Amino acid sequence: MSKLKQTHYDEVIRLYFIEGWSEERIGRKLGIGHTTVGRWVSSYADDRGKDRKVLREEMGGERARDVNAAVRAHRTLENKELRLLYRKLERARLQVTTLETMIRTLEAGEDN
Repeated sequence: MSKLKQTHYDEVIRLYFIEGWSEERIGRKLGIGHTTVGRWVSSYADDRGKDRKVLREEMGGERARDVNAAVRAHRTLENKELRLLYRKLERARLQVTTLETMIRTLEAGEDN
């Protein structure tokens, strides 16, 4: 196995089994096909005589996936809060524009 392939292989194994990443996500990150990732993962599990899912749980990947899910949920909540704040800001800008227009109208009426 070439040094580059070995480096990618080691990273695939780490990301899949320990970090809990999907095959597709790993492939995108490393610039390799998800089917290659799947073959390497299966080969690694077969060499140890274990099912991929069992090995993943033993190596901590399921916990990592749970943590990743919690982080995604937190980001989703933050995004909702940001959208709400953005809508409030837009409303406030509209109110300021309306008040500025009213002031100009009143000032123009006083000049007459």
